[in-house]
Amino acid sequence: MIVRNENGELATCISQLQHSRMTGELARVWGNGRFGIPGPDGLLSFASGIHDIGWTEWEQNPHINPGTGHPYDFLSMPKQDHFGIWEAGYRHSSGFGLFPALLVLRHNGLLAGKQPCDVNDPELDHFLAFSNGKIKEITSQLQLEPALQQYTSDENIERLSSILLLLDYISLIMCMGKERPNPFGPPPTVKGTEFHMEADQTNPETFRLDPWPFGLKSFTW
Repeated sequence: MIVRNENGELATCISQLQHSRMTGELARVWGNGRFGIPGPDGLLSFASGIHDIGWTEWEQNPHINPGTGHPYDFLSMPKQDHFGIWEAGYRHSSGFGLFPALLVLRHNGLLAGKQPCDVNDPELDHFLAFSNGKIKEITSQLQLEPALQQYTSDENIERLSSILLLLDYISLIMCMGKERPNPFGPPPTVKGTEFHMEADQTNPETFRLDPWPFGLKSFTW
């Protein structure tokens, strides 16, 4: 849940599934003369669109932050909740195929690795062991499929993962809005390309991204 506090009593709550859907639409228009579209066809947009599918059950009955009376924002919720959500992401995404499940797992594994934690965090260790084991298992299975072998190289999977991470970032910043400070720092890089994203001070709810990786001149949600 992405919570935009309007004042002390009101908030706009954007579900992770809506944010995920936006991410998928960003992926659908990815690619231009400078930025290519990695294969297989349609995988990037599909996996991006379901990358937060693990939130389905949580958002049907969201936990309430007693300090605000609103659902927990995804950045302020207990970190232990994330691990269950990420494992659910694998369970749900695996029903759509091995490749989408692989990208969802890799994405959540990257997020888990960035979690602030104690030196000994058994829940984090459990999730990372689960994620890494499933990634190896799925990759081995995909390499047995002749039609997919050309796409299972470490380079291609890393590229798909890095684009998904960037699109997730862009969508989150857009959903969080201009008034909320950016807690993430600069956008993720894609194959060494650095991006810059900033609020457009002349237009409401508008951001600028440079360089521009999409096939459209602008993206409106």
